[in-house]
Amino acid sequence: MVSNGRGLAIANNMIYRNNSTLYDTQERELVQELDATLNPADFGVEGYPDEVTGAPVEAVWTVDGEYAYVSQYRFRDYGADAYDDCRNGDAVEPTALFRYSVEEGTWDDFIEVGRVPKYLSVTPDASTLLVSNWCDHDLSVVDAESGETTQRIRLNSQPRGIAPMPDNRTVYVTAMYANEIYEVDLETGEAEMFYNQGERPRHLVLSPEGGVLYATFSGSDQIVAFDTDTNDVIDSTPTGREPRTMDISADGTALFAANYYDNTISKFDAETLDEIETLPAGEFPIGVTYDELSGTVWVSNYHDGGALMIFDDTVEQ
Repeated sequence: MVSNGRGLAIANNMIYRNNSTLYDTQERELVQELDATLNPADFGVEGYPDEVTGAPVEAVWTVDGEYAYVSQYRFRDYGADAYDDCRNGDAVEPTALFRYSVEEGTWDDFIEVGRVPKYLSVTPDASTLLVSNWCDHDLSVVDAESGETTQRIRLNSQPRGIAPMPDNRTVYVTAMYANEIYEVDLETGEAEMFYNQGERPRHLVLSPEGGVLYATFSGSDQIVAFDTDTNDVIDSTPTGREPRTMDISADGTALFAANYYDNTISKFDAETLDEIETLPAGEFPIGVTYDELSGTVWVSNYHDGGALMIFDDTVEQ
């Protein structure tokens, strides 16, 4: 689940419903339900059936909040079945990103990427899309204007979290099942592993100025903070069981982490990593986003019928 900071949030329903839903974050209302079905030929892309149905995983909004790119885990009835263990290898077909237009209220672009794309991000200058291809073990670098892939940068098994730096050149990426975090240079295409001391690094966020990189480690039940000047560890803190998605407040003072197996959401002081509060957050909370406009934290649940929970972060503790 991701807020655009302008009153709209998108949630992706990969397994059961194959759709994306849009919410007004101030009114706290569902405003649109959008099936992940389209005809690639409508966007000038050939070689697919007339209709493909995706499985939305993650989303990223453009800086202006006008478009959301959504990664599609697989296409139904197209190629071999996709799984997180990548058991079907090259028989799994590459998929794509679908782009949602706020103005049009529908999908308005189809961008080919790799096999089982998971996380995606966009550079601060909005010029480049970055996509972690889970079963290709690499990073797609896509020109945002043309939708063309300019590089495929090799990483290691099951890349996921992505955090581009303010310089629009340096990108941090996790290789979750390899227990590694990489620093990637988009100009040279080189990837350097700099940390491998935790289990299953999953999600990355940066402080607003880019001086600190935060990583959740789902297998180690911790958050680790890194100095981006040196890539050295600054601090770490224990979390609930299996922290998954994380977000940071707009002012950079607080981190919010969804603890999947503890059924909780935790708030941490971003400077000290002291735990401020932990609250119940439904059954298997998996996604979390901070909405700047309303000062609320939205949490999506894997179970509970796909329920959403909303926490007011404007109330002083």
